[in-house]
Amino acid sequence: MSTLQGYKLLLERKKKKTNYKKAILMGLNYPGTRFRLLGCVNDVRNGKRFLNNKGYDTKVLIDKDIKKDYDLLEALEELKNSDAKTILFHYSGHGTQIRDKNRDELDGWDEVVFSKNGKNITDDQIVKKLQSIKNKTIYLIFDCCHSGSIVDLPFRLIPNTKNIIENNHQFESDIICISGCNDYQTSADVTQNNISFGALSKNLYQLLRSKKGKYTWKDLCLELVKKMRDKGYTQVPQLSVSDVNLFEKMVEL
Repeated sequence: MSTLQGYKLLLERKKKKTNYKKAILMGLNYPGTRFRLLGCVNDVRNGKRFLNNKGYDTKVLIDKDIKKDYDLLEALEELKNSDAKTILFHYSGHGTQIRDKNRDELDGWDEVVFSKNGKNITDDQIVKKLQSIKNKTIYLIFDCCHSGSIVDLPFRLIPNTKNIIENNHQFESDIICISGCNDYQTSADVTQNNISFGALSKNLYQLLRSKKGKYTWKDLCLELVKKMRDKGYTQVPQLSVSDVNLFEKMVEL
């Protein structure tokens, strides 16, 4: 190898490392249980196809792939420890609410997701994990019930009302989260040709594929809300961010 070829190879490696993006998509259908869902595995497989075309190193985890001690927090830790400066986590599964014990929720309820082993993972735990991730751009998608403030970011866009300040949490990364519904709502499935998807995931990836030109995250969320309302869904997708300026950030997955 010549000196020039070696230099070009080194530049290419540096460029690849700088642009490296990693995603983990977790879809839980809970087969064999009374909590069984239908569309979550299809959600993350659909997401993987989209993200691969965007240059992400994607990892899909469904029920059979997940060991008992691996959960959402472990996935975020894995992304935290990667070389990627841009990371994305998508969760499709069950979400619910439990009584808030540390009194940091105005409505008295913590939002939680179910891991495969049945353990509740609270919004407080998710916040703590996200606060430990530094100097990355983090995209989050939560397609589950009661997910509006599932990651307790300080600013939330609630369509048809005004942006609200929810808390004073601080983060050392830029974080953008799209979730399936308001805290008091449930998230629906959609079935087409006997194939099920989460309504949020199906419509979000469809919209992302169809959009051309530049648009902001706020624009995307409002269009997503309209798209789902026009299809008859009562759930209202939510957009939350770690910095209020991220509402107007251009969508660049």
